[in-house]
Amino acid sequence: MLVAIFFLSLALNPSSSADSTADKSRDALLCLKSRLHGATRAMVTWNHTTSHDFCTWHGVSCARTPRRAPLVVALDMEAEGLAGEIPPCIANLTSLSGTTSIVGLRGSIGYIPPEYGMGGEISTEGDIYSYGIVLLKMLTRKRPTNEEFNDGSTLRKYVEASLSRTQDILQPGLASVTGDQFVDQIPNFQECNTFALKDMCALRLLKLGLLCSAESPKDRPAMRDVYSEVTEVKEAFFSMDNRSNDLTLLRQKGGR
Repeated sequence: MLVAIFFLSLALNPSSSADSTADKSRDALLCLKSRLHGATRAMVTWNHTTSHDFCTWHGVSCARTPRRAPLVVALDMEAEGLAGEIPPCIANLTSLSGTTSIVGLRGSIGYIPPEYGMGGEISTEGDIYSYGIVLLKMLTRKRPTNEEFNDGSTLRKYVEASLSRTQDILQPGLASVTGDQFVDQIPNFQECNTFALKDMCALRLLKLGLLCSAESPKDRPAMRDVYSEVTEVKEAFFSMDNRSNDLTLLRQKGGR
């Protein structure tokens, strides 16, 4: 996933009250400051004119204050759901003097787990959440930052509500003519014929994406379980090639 600065997401979410926006922004900055610590200290030189700072990043516009500290004033990263001017209460990065970086605060808006926005520690469970959202995005070809996911709607909620009609939400290349025959009860891969196996693999991955992106970290599967499930689905999917080859050989022999 692409790297993004988490607190900038708060800057691009307008509020009905200027005062409440400033308060929330200050709280967000304090939360961010308490979390940005790491061995690399990559951000420790942000406020120094000699540093190779973040203003060289594509899509990020900066300005220099009279004190010559760099300020992020605008973003132009629409593909990642980050676009617009940054309010002064967020742009004033000088209030984060001495802040250091954490290795692993990565991800775009929509992929970051909800607990990070409430001061939660960076964790493996957070990585699993992001992986789940990536799975759902790959299967549906819908970004979590799409305009349709506004007013409380999310990519996860969209998939969860549509799980009984998976053929309507899967991207065209994954949908098949066999229909939604395994939604209520998922059989073993061995019980599926070649045509149903494709649907089976997609459904298993959809359900895995929902499990991984559960709102509560304690409800998400362990990494070893995620790996085991993905491996099983991958092996089943590639077994379709072997089945097709077997059918081709049988037909060739039958035509002799």
